Amino acid sequence: MSAKDYFQDIMPPEDSGQEPGIVSGQAEPTAPPERSIRNINVARKPLVDRRASVIPEMPKIIRAPGKRWIWIIAGACILALGVAVVVGLRKTTITIIPRSHVVVFDASTTFNAYPEAVASTSALVYTLQSFDLEDSAVLQTTGTQHAEHKASGTITAINQYSVAPVRLIKNTRFETPDGLVFRTPADVVIPGMKGTSAGTVDITVVADQAGSTYNVGPISKFTLPGLKGGTMFSKVSARSSASMSGGFMGDEPAAAPGALEAARSQVRDRLKTAIADKINTIKNGSAFVGLANINYQDEPNTVEGTSSMRIREKAHVDVPVFDTDALSREIARVVSADAEAARISIVPGQGFGATPSGAGVLGGGVLTFSLAGQATLVWDVDSNALAQALAGKDQGAFQTIVNGFTGIQEARARIEPFWQTSFPTNSSMIRITIENPASSAR
Repeated sequence: MSAKDYFQDIMPPEDSGQEPGIVSGQAEPTAPPERSIRNINVARKPLVDRRASVIPEMPKIIRAPGKRWIWIIAGACILALGVAVVVGLRKTTITIIPRSHVVVFDASTTFNAYPEAVASTSALVYTLQSFDLEDSAVLQTTGTQHAEHKASGTITAINQYSVAPVRLIKNTRFETPDGLVFRTPADVVIPGMKGTSAGTVDITVVADQAGSTYNVGPISKFTLPGLKGGTMFSKVSARSSASMSGGFMGDEPAAAPGALEAARSQVRDRLKTAIADKINTIKNGSAFVGLANINYQDEPNTVEGTSSMRIREKAHVDVPVFDTDALSREIARVVSADAEAARISIVPGQGFGATPSGAGVLGGGVLTFSLAGQATLVWDVDSNALAQALAGKDQGAFQTIVNGFTGIQEARARIEPFWQTSFPTNSSMIRITIENPASSAR
């Protein structure tokens, strides 16, 4: 096919005698616009991401909780249960501030106490407690010197004669079966009998003569030569459970003038401190250092090395011991008119102590003493009675119940568990805490 033939197929001939698009016998149609490649309207379509249309959207997968979350949830539940149990088992707490009263004592107020054997039912009673302490020191020597020391020790004097005390004057003799005599350095009172039990008291005795002969062992029975020929001779006696010591006669190390006295003074000062510590820690009673009777005894000096010596001091102590409750009641009765029916404790304050007001002998007759310094009277609160009174009661009755206890100055309660509005029915679930009045005041 020629090129001419090809173009005739796509373009109408120019001389057809008729306009393109005209049909004979019809109205002349509107000529179509001239067409060309430039005038073709192309509709714009939005671009489509064919990859998105091809790949379908995957459904979301809902995963079940893992095992770790299950354990976490279980642990939280157990913890919450444990907290609930602990809170539910906590005790209800009552905090008490007891009634108190500060007292300042002076020498004008005196008290009387009696040995247990002669005291009446309503009297303040004391018993005697005895003990020995020793201490020593080392100092330089300057040669030797002649010395004589008497032995000494502690014996137990016995009254099997009467229910009344037996008084022995200073220098009363106690004789061993071998005829060695020891004497009392001060007056002694042996308590009376209690029923069929003998009255006894520990006392210090000193040998009648110097020398080691008197360093005797324990003696089962001392007699009193001054009672011979009377009915008391066989009923008043003594015994010892430890050896006598300190007896010496001969040369001993010597110290420079004044050095020995200074060393003994230092030793005695230490003994005084030790005595006070021991008295202040006496259990099952109350005792005062100022009422103690202390006897010091020089022990023989001994060689310590080639140019020094050791000096020894011994202290025998007798101290009256009071029943703490009875002493507190007596003090409260004297200084506070409304304390007689209450149970009160004495809390020592600054300078609190006692001194004797008379020349009586410990263990015999009345002991008169005065108090000095400051102390606090503290009313005791019966914790068990308070807990039982509150058990099962509504919290609104708290103050009314507390007011029934005269020893309470102030009280506050915390009921557990916190959602409860009444106290536990079991009084053991109520804990009573008593505060120190001094600390609560601050």
